[in-house]
Amino acid sequence: MAKEETKTETTGTPGAQQRRLRMDTAQMKSAYCNFFAAQDNPNEVVLNFGFNQGLGSTQQELQVQLLQQVILHPVTARQVKDALVSLFEKRDARRTRATAQPDSPKKLN
Repeated sequence: MAKEETKTETTGTPGAQQRRLRMDTAQMKSAYCNFFAAQDNPNEVVLNFGFNQGLGSTQQELQVQLLQQVILHPVTARQVKDALVSLFEKRDARRTRATAQPDSPKKLN
């Protein structure tokens, strides 16, 4: 039986209708990746993800096990880029707030 996740999203346009998004996760796989390579042509952006087992080694040649190739339309690739930029801006803002020191109390004269 297929696993299904339902999400309601609103487009960025004021007064826009909400849309339900159903994602079938039955065949989804997860893998830890510490390597990626990207290339493009006029019609697509290709992302290769893999695992570099020799991370931190002094080998002259890296041996990477490629685990997944994702081929995106350029518009979708830009949306992924924008989503990642937004994600990291929010992440950095949270980290900055978490490490900020509270103001010291002011002395009255």
